[in-house]
Amino acid sequence: MRFSILPVLSACALLCCVGCTGSIDNGTGIFSCESYTVTSDSIVQGSQVVRVTSNKGLSTDAGDVLWMPDSMAYDVVMISDNPLLDAVFEMSESKGRNESRTVVRTPLSILLSDVYLNPKSAGEHLMAMVHGGRVSGCYDSELHLPSTSDRAMWVQAVWEIYRATGDIGWLKDVYPIAERALKEDLRAGMDRQIPLMHGVSRYIAADESRYLPQWATYADMYDMYCLSVNVGYATACASLDSMASVLGVQADVGYRELSQRMSQTINDRFWIPNLSYYSSCLYGGLFAIQSQSSDNLGQALAVISGIARHGMGESLVNNTPVTVMGTPVMFPLSVKDVDYYRTYLWSVTQAYWNIAAARMGNMEALKNGVAALLRGAVFNNGEFDYASVPAVVLRGLAGIDFTSTGIKFSPCVPPQICTYMSLNGIRYREALLDIHIYGSGSRIKSFSLDGKERKDMSVPGTLTGHHSVDIIMDGGAVENGAEISIVDSQIIPSVPVVSWDRHSAVISNYVAGVDYEVYVNGVMEESIPESGFELYDTCSYISVGVVPVESDRWFGWSSAPHYLLPARITEVCATDLLPMRHYDDIDSMYVVDMSARHNAHIEFIYSSPSTEKCVMDVCSVTDSIGGYALSVLEVNGRNEGVFLIGGRETTDSIHVYSNKLMVEMKQGANHVSLNCDKFINFDVPRSKNTAHVRSVRIIPMVSK
Repeated sequence: MRFSILPVLSACALLCCVGCTGSIDNGTGIFSCESYTVTSDSIVQGSQVVRVTSNKGLSTDAGDVLWMPDSMAYDVVMISDNPLLDAVFEMSESKGRNESRTVVRTPLSILLSDVYLNPKSAGEHLMAMVHGGRVSGCYDSELHLPSTSDRAMWVQAVWEIYRATGDIGWLKDVYPIAERALKEDLRAGMDRQIPLMHGVSRYIAADESRYLPQWATYADMYDMYCLSVNVGYATACASLDSMASVLGVQADVGYRELSQRMSQTINDRFWIPNLSYYSSCLYGGLFAIQSQSSDNLGQALAVISGIARHGMGESLVNNTPVTVMGTPVMFPLSVKDVDYYRTYLWSVTQAYWNIAAARMGNMEALKNGVAALLRGAVFNNGEFDYASVPAVVLRGLAGIDFTSTGIKFSPCVPPQICTYMSLNGIRYREALLDIHIYGSGSRIKSFSLDGKERKDMSVPGTLTGHHSVDIIMDGGAVENGAEISIVDSQIIPSVPVVSWDRHSAVISNYVAGVDYEVYVNGVMEESIPESGFELYDTCSYISVGVVPVESDRWFGWSSAPHYLLPARITEVCATDLLPMRHYDDIDSMYVVDMSARHNAHIEFIYSSPSTEKCVMDVCSVTDSIGGYALSVLEVNGRNEGVFLIGGRETTDSIHVYSNKLMVEMKQGANHVSLNCDKFINFDVPRSKNTAHVRSVRIIPMVSK
């Protein structure tokens, strides 16, 4: 694969490129650019000025009160030499607690800081998602794929609560639920060829028009390998293995080994060497194309979990493009939006990114990220997750990291943010901790517990009662070439619309000055200089996509995959399938209505002239509600993967094809079955869990 070249400029040069004045290092300044300025006691954005009041409130120069401290008992009390950070921390605690009573919390948000502020409340929220011993209620998007990673985050969150509380009773209660969740999701989403999970993240599925190409069907979305999904499940498998180890039980699946294999594959398949950060996804079917965009939540989680190997974490924080307004969910952007910053900035992404920057000791990235988060908290217009600011303070600046035996500390405190910080009332197992951090930097000079120095810079999990932790920073930074890549917002080139006449193709929306690269079976074959091109004749199965490239650095989505098929194709129609079927007036053909409730199992015999590799898919007829079903394909008793059958109709047809699976047929009779069991369709809404199967295709990879 050929990679684009994105030059890495110094932070100063990049800031100048977008018209920023650069960082303010003197006085109370934190960050300043043309869009806004953040100091230790105010934020200025355009004509709006918000200041910290004498009683730690927030008000505008026009006299509008944005926040006023209330009489609630706060879980953690923060005092620092940055009044703005103190006020926003307290506001976030208050609003976060109030919102938790009315807003459904996601596992991702609970894991962010709820576990650190109030593990008991966090546990209650997580258990509210369990019904009948099964994790559900985590999904709020139209597409309820089991691999949207929410349940993976649930598994991580319940393990984190154990690490915070040491409650073995809690672990005994949640372990069977967590194991069931992963078993079901791995059955539904794990690829049978490579150790990666299929499917898109919840936040992408909920807003697919902004993050995915318009041609993507439900099957295309299921067929993707997304970074955040796979990091989530790799980490969840490691968490479940750790639970089993503490409980002394033997898991049915080798979760630690699977986690390691997934982590290795993530680093091998997603990493873009010349850009020095991860791809957001691999997409396009069996022969996947590596997207050149970044999924910044997935990247941050890869750093925090340790999946990003030595050097990779530092590199991606240094080189991933971010904007002065913050770290986008994905970059570059797929569509131009009038209100770009409200559309593509999410406080949860920014919070995890800041924690990742702190872990890597990148104080420049952390400082800018904290400024962006503070601006977002004050000018949020109702779209802000208040778990974000406490998370960055506790897990980023203070560097608190729960383990199964204690707390490890690795503070990272940019001098522009503060030079003194006190966090009082942190609950840890049977202890109550007051943490005091003096100075700035990312290296600890001295660490003491109740006045006694500790060389391991940790707090043991056996403590009881009230204790004081004092950390003195040495003012320096970890020497890893830390920098930041700030760029202006960028829209990727339009998805090519390609018209095909067998081997001849024309790009109807061709744009002069944009390069178009032709990918054949996932490999870039050539860059074409004009709108028309031809492919060589072949008797093999071929998948073709055209990827636009602008200025040698911004890659767009590929065109919809086009398939050149060999002459010998077997199509098994509904009339040849074993269960009951009915005549469909719209399609004027028989179809089988398949769901977990009826016709959950269909089968047929395929006679192959020789031992050969084949591609299989399922053609179905769409309906008005976009019904679909997940079905396990078995060939001669082997589990070959999962089809997503059905979904929304395409622009030019009422027929829609499932994702494609590669199988090996033996010479002679092959027993083929599709099993639409309730376990992999549990989260599909009952009203939508029906696919109208018209036929099953078997396509030899090479026609003999």
